[in-house]
Formats: sequence, C-alpha cells, structure tokens
Amino acid sequence: MGKGEKTFASAQVHKSKTALVHIQMLAKRPKASIGKIIVEFCPPFVLLDLSMVAVADCIPVNLLCDNWRMLLPSPWGVIALAIVSVICGAVVGGERQRREKPAGLRTMILVCLGSAVFTMASVFFTTTTGDSGRVAAQIVVGIGFLGAGVIMHGRGLISGATTAATIWVTAAIGLVAGTGYVGGALALSILVRLALPLATLYELHLANKEPEVTVTLDFAPMNGITKVRLKRLLADYHIAGSAAEWQEKDASLHRLTLHLRLPRLHLRELLDDLTFVAEVKSIHESKPDKTGPDREWHL
Repeated sequence: MGKGEKTFASAQVHKSKTALVHIQMLAKRPKASIGKIIVEFCPPFVLLDLSMVAVADCIPVNLLCDNWRMLLPSPWGVIALAIVSVICGAVVGGERQRREKPAGLRTMILVCLGSAVFTMASVFFTTTTGDSGRVAAQIVVGIGFLGAGVIMHGRGLISGATTAATIWVTAAIGLVAGTGYVGGALALSILVRLALPLATLYELHLANKEPEVTVTLDFAPMNGITKVRLKRLLADYHIAGSAAEWQEKDASLHRLTLHLRLPRLHLRELLDDLTFVAEVKSIHESKPDKTGPDREWHL
C-alpha cells in the first residue's frame, strides 16, 4: 500500500469514527428518529423514496434501542411484545413456508410467541427463593424435543436438520423479544431470513462447479405410483424438472434420465435413496466428460 492509499484509508477511518459519534449524540436527543439519522448521513442521491424517510421519521430511536417493558405501561408492554414476537416468527417462517418445509409459518409464529410469553412470565418468578433463569433454560430444553421431532432418520440419510435449527433460533428470537428488546429481535429475524436463502444460493453456486453426471434408471410404472415417488425424491434434492427426462420404453418399463450437477456427497445420497425404491430395476451413472468410470446397478 502506497503513501497516498494509507492517507486515504486513514481519512476514511476518521470519517467513520466521527460519523459514529455523531449518530450516538443524535440518538440521545429527546426527539431523535430514524428518519433524522437517515437524512443526516445519507447523500442526497440515495434518498430516492421520500415516503420511506417520512415513515422512518415517525419512529423514535428509543423504540428500537430501549427496553419496551420499561418504556410502555402495563398491560400495553406485554401486548406489544407478543405482537412483535408474532411478526418475528412470521418473518422467519415465511421462508420455510415458501420452501414447503414441515415447520412453516404457523409453527415459527407459535414457537416465537410461546418463547416470548414464557420469558415475560418468568419475571414473576424473580423472588428470593426463585430463579427466573430456570424458565429460559426449560424453553431451550423444550425446543430441543420439538426440533428432534422434525429430524428424519432413515436409510442412512438425515433430513430436517436445517428446519430444527430454524426452530431453535426462532425460540431464541422469542426470548429476546420477551425480554423487551424489540430492535434486537427484529434484527435477528431479518438476519435469519436473509441467511437461509443466501446459504442456498451459495450451495447452488458450488454445485454448478461440479462436473455434470447423467443418471439413467429403469423402473416399473405401477400405474403412475412410481413416478410420483420419484418426483417427491427429486424435490427433496432440489432437482429441477428441466433436468429430468421421462421416457416410456414399453408398458411394463419406463426410463428416467437425470442430468445432474450435485456435490459428490449429495449425489451418493441420491443414488442410495434410489436403490430403496422397490420399483427401480436398474441405475446407470455416467459422466459425459469421462472424468470417471461409468457405474451400473441392477436391482
């Protein structure tokens, strides 16, 4: 790094520290709002939607930073925290619902709301003989049983671990909301909602770098029952319909050809699952670029 680059970097760091101090001072003002901070620090060409700034201007900073249990009088504080926990659960559950997972929108809303309610109720156990932390500990234990219920074990394959982890983190978000820190709960729910699809996109990006593999299998149609089972299996591995070619060799034998780009572990798991479909008669794996030997199984 040259002398000019070092000077520029030092100037940027100094500006960032100055801006942070200015934001902290602005947030401590009696009538501070999110909109005022946006207008203060965003350049003019960024403020394209003035309606959003107007809405943000109506949101005081202390609503996101302060504890709502101290900020709002009873019973409105409890009611507001319950509503916020429902919103947080919906933010996380919407992604699971869109991907048609076992634990979707309703499950995440109830998990987040239940955790928040138990946390708010734990306040009444704070006595000389009681410990409110035990309630939070029991929430973690209960969520562990619920998460274990959605994990499927079978044929050497474990599925549902991501859904179980989502239930676990949703309960943690409910705990944060129940303690009164609405800003933290909303930020965590948005972070989880963004992390799940981004991780999926990254996995697809890695899969596209894998060599293409062609898997051909012959199966007995069983009046369309086998095709339904195979489609369900392909959906579990996020294999698009365009990658599958269905052919009818004769009335008693059909053929499915798959053009796949999967990580080697997922490919082995898929082939293993296909061997457990009783109507599948044979499986042939080949690589068009001839990077590896062809393999064939007769079942």
